[in-house]
Amino acid sequence: MSELERFFRDIENYFLNQVNQLFHGYSSWYPALPTGSEINEKIEEKDDKILVYIDLPDLSKDHKVHLSVNRDHLVMEGRLSKEENVHSNSGKSVTRSYSEYFYKTIPIPARVTAKGAKATYHRGILKVSLNKVGQFEDGTIHINFKA
Repeated sequence: MSELERFFRDIENYFLNQVNQLFHGYSSWYPALPTGSEINEKIEEKDDKILVYIDLPDLSKDHKVHLSVNRDHLVMEGRLSKEENVHSNSGKSVTRSYSEYFYKTIPIPARVTAKGAKATYHRGILKVSLNKVGQFEDGTIHINFKA
């Protein structure tokens, strides 16, 4: 990890800690996904394709994840918004809201296209298969969630 990456990770962690303190540990009532700097990925380069494995143990269809290819990067972003009604000790009903956003760009070591790309989520791992091409071709990728 470069000095610059470490610097931005520290800033991100500081910000998340401040938000967590401000909202008194919102993560105690809803598990959060890792932040962008905490998302681990592995890239395999084959003759005709690039395989990207992304570790996301708590991902679900509710996160509304979007994948896209933007030149030489795989872009992953998602949002989860939840509301729940809770009862206070005084018996009043209160609606508690939660929103989570994540964003990650992953550099790809070859020219790829979103056409014909496949993304599958199974047992905490998002696997993305991208076809190599002569010129960059941007586009979006649909994720297939397996049980």
